[in-house]
Amino acid sequence: MVARFENQAPENLHGKYQAMVVCCILGIGSLVSWNSLLSVGDYYYQVFPDYHPSRVLTFVYQPFSIGTIVIFAYHESKINTRKRNLIGYILFTTSIFLLIILDLATKGHGGIGPYIVLCAIVGSFGFADASVRGGMIGDLSLMCPELIQSFVAGLAVAGALTSAFRLITKAAFEKTHDGLRKGAMIFLAISTLIEFLCVLLYAYVFPKLPIVKYYRSKAASEGSKTVYADLAAAGIQNQSDLTADDVSKDKRLNNKELLLENVDYVVNLFLIYVLTLSILPGFLYENTGQHGLGSWYALVLIAMYNWWDLVGRYIPMVKWLNVENRKGLTVAVLTRFLLVPAFYFTAKYGDQGWMILLVSILGLTNGHLTVCILAKAPRGYTGKYQAMVVCCILGIGSLVSWNSMLTIADYYYQVFPDYHPSRVLTLIYQPIALGTIMFLAYRESKISTRKRILTGYIIFTISTFLLIALDLTTKGHGGIGHYIVLCTIVASFGLADATVKGGLVGDLSLMCPELIQSYMAGSGMAGALTSVLRLITKAAFEKSNNSLRKGAMIFLAISTFIELLCVILYAYVFPKLPIVKYYRRKAASEGSKTVVADLAAAGIQNLSDLSDDDSKNQMLSKKELLLQNIDHAVNLFLIYVLTLSIFPGFLYENTGQHGLGDWYALILVATYNFWDLVGRYAPLVKWLKVENRKALTNAVLTRYFLVPAFYFTAKYGDQGWMIMLVSILGLTNGHLTVCIMTIAPKGYKGPEKNALGNLLVVFILGGAVVGISLGWLWLIGKKNAF
Repeated sequence: MVARFENQAPENLHGKYQAMVVCCILGIGSLVSWNSLLSVGDYYYQVFPDYHPSRVLTFVYQPFSIGTIVIFAYHESKINTRKRNLIGYILFTTSIFLLIILDLATKGHGGIGPYIVLCAIVGSFGFADASVRGGMIGDLSLMCPELIQSFVAGLAVAGALTSAFRLITKAAFEKTHDGLRKGAMIFLAISTLIEFLCVLLYAYVFPKLPIVKYYRSKAASEGSKTVYADLAAAGIQNQSDLTADDVSKDKRLNNKELLLENVDYVVNLFLIYVLTLSILPGFLYENTGQHGLGSWYALVLIAMYNWWDLVGRYIPMVKWLNVENRKGLTVAVLTRFLLVPAFYFTAKYGDQGWMILLVSILGLTNGHLTVCILAKAPRGYTGKYQAMVVCCILGIGSLVSWNSMLTIADYYYQVFPDYHPSRVLTLIYQPIALGTIMFLAYRESKISTRKRILTGYIIFTISTFLLIALDLTTKGHGGIGHYIVLCTIVASFGLADATVKGGLVGDLSLMCPELIQSYMAGSGMAGALTSVLRLITKAAFEKSNNSLRKGAMIFLAISTFIELLCVILYAYVFPKLPIVKYYRRKAASEGSKTVVADLAAAGIQNLSDLSDDDSKNQMLSKKELLLQNIDHAVNLFLIYVLTLSIFPGFLYENTGQHGLGDWYALILVATYNFWDLVGRYAPLVKWLKVENRKALTNAVLTRYFLVPAFYFTAKYGDQGWMIMLVSILGLTNGHLTVCIMTIAPKGYKGPEKNALGNLLVVFILGGAVVGISLGWLWLIGKKNAF
């Protein structure tokens, strides 16, 4: 029975990507309750000011968690994993709902009685955490490394997600009566919904995925009794225990032997969380020195930790960043303890910029080392996963320069207050991009894709650096001459955008859908990344002299580095990946000439040109391709007409009354970028991917109801409603874009896919130009409109 599974690969693993998404959501659910508690710490400090909530609640939570997990670990072979995990998620759902009930019952008042009840609820969080996290990691350890990596990454996504939600709810209700309490309650309600979703996913979806059934059947054949209930839930009656159980039990290492063989991993994990939990959350709420962000400061620090913890948990997907050497892991873990004196002296003598930097390092190293150890240093991802990571980074590079311009618009509004920077610069950028892509799309079959894309990334790198040089030369002073030079640099961004975006979309259209999805997600991630970096640099220098300028320059320097990284990746890494070489050779055999230079860079001399004429005769013309995909093209055009008529100009100049000062536009842009990123990953969940062409058209047209919604919210609503509308705008923009871009190329040959990709980008940029032009209509009737 065992041999059957060891010598035979599963016949059908098409549930792998669904399983990775579900594992990520289950990971979110296993920490979202605790992160919710941390994220509403500002509210509990208001209600219980004398009881040190962040320290005491953590101290209550962790002993319950460690006590429970010790018992479960001792008896793990006798415990039903399905019941254990379900009980944990149900307890999470119930406990977080009880936090809302407690607050409603006490009407938000403090006192020792409500505080004791709060501590009791937090104790149940610890019990649920041990039930779920130990059970899930044990369960996923039976399966492929990608699933446990997705679950562990989900733990960090929980932190990033709760921080984002908390910033939104805090901003939405900050100026209302009892605003902290309202924001906290809505936030806890969202967290309750997420936990309930995890109950449903684990009970009804996860056990029925083909890859999960395969690995659980394999585990049962090796003597595991913990998976029987899960197999039964999937409709599999396991019979292997009659033949394999006794043999497997005799061969099984006991807990002591397992511990001795992995004692370095165990000690390293122990030390990682000794350091992390000695700083997060208590130190960040109570001991971070002088700052000027008021009640926002702790939330910003927690958000920074969560964001970089999330980034760290995905880093091991890049093979050369995955630490596999056990001594190397131990050295890295011990080196982290240098952060202790660094935090001490920064809190005592440093400013908020250095504190944010240290918190970022703490989160990055925590996530990275945790995944490396828990996944037991996964033995290399296939070329496909490497390609997905590289595509994501290239997607970031294709928009990070432009998003940098948008994100530092607050600085340009200070330097050029009379010139509507966000509107004018966008109006310059998009027509140049549209004109360039139209020319390149017409000539795409005769242009070397490699030279085209490399030229684009090099222009991005140089242009972003020129922004820094311009500012240093002018010493941050405005004037029409400097503004014209700025506009010229922005025009080069448009040229580079069309060169890169059209080239990469066409190139990736030749390959599997996951790569173009990763690229499009990277484009969304560029916005989220620039928003986070801008919030960091703005907070770091807010109280210093010439603060906006300093933050903007550091921010542009980081963007320049990212663009240079993309040049190196596309030139030397991407063309040599096995999956990329495979699809490019396939495209060349179908008559594509655009990939010849890329194949040569990978050391492959293409010999398919002998059959080129026959292939060309069978290719559809650009006109035929466009007519067959006219609905996709028009939908993309309409998506970006609406989006660019609102973003970014309207968000900077027409969002009505608010109390967040110059932070408001940055928060709106960050909110848009975050939900745009979420939308671009949503199609990974199969039932969220829209493939019906009529349904896509209906969804695109329905978005136009956002126009009157934005108008009346700006005129009569408050910042909470505005943030919600911006979230919907970003979510639908990212989701619909990826759905169209991934399904449109299906069924075509290599050269046709390349041509179609370029044509679709023409309509994206065309919609952007029209949208930017229509965006000026929001200024009608306002003073100094033109």
